[in-house]
Amino acid sequence: MPIIKVFVKYRFSIIWAIIILVLSGLSGDTVAQISFLNIPHFDKIVHAGIYFILCSIIIYESEFFKSKYTAKALSLIALISIMYGIIMELMQEYVFIKRSNDLFDIIANSTGAAFSIFAFVIYKRIKARNLDLLQNQ
Repeated sequence: MPIIKVFVKYRFSIIWAIIILVLSGLSGDTVAQISFLNIPHFDKIVHAGIYFILCSIIIYESEFFKSKYTAKALSLIALISIMYGIIMELMQEYVFIKRSNDLFDIIANSTGAAFSIFAFVIYKRIKARNLDLLQNQ
């Protein structure tokens, strides 16, 4: 597949990945100002949500949403999301100013990706069951 077609096909995944890059690159001072909620570990919920969205967009753009999927394909999508999260954490440690990496952020990112895969599999099973019910009527 030519590179331009890949960019077109996965444009929303790429846009979301860029948004994650920008958010990950915000200085520690800016992040502290944004943290207006005093909920303990709220940032971990945000991390999980961001990577849930990333993985869900990739699934949708991969056309597995409309057709059959394999465990291998879903594992690859989860791995891509998780690796991107690890890269962002490493960039926070070594590239971005006033940022540091956090193992628990990586765990939260991975959890968000895993929940996305889980939600997709449940969705597909419910959809298949409903189609079977409609066909048997």
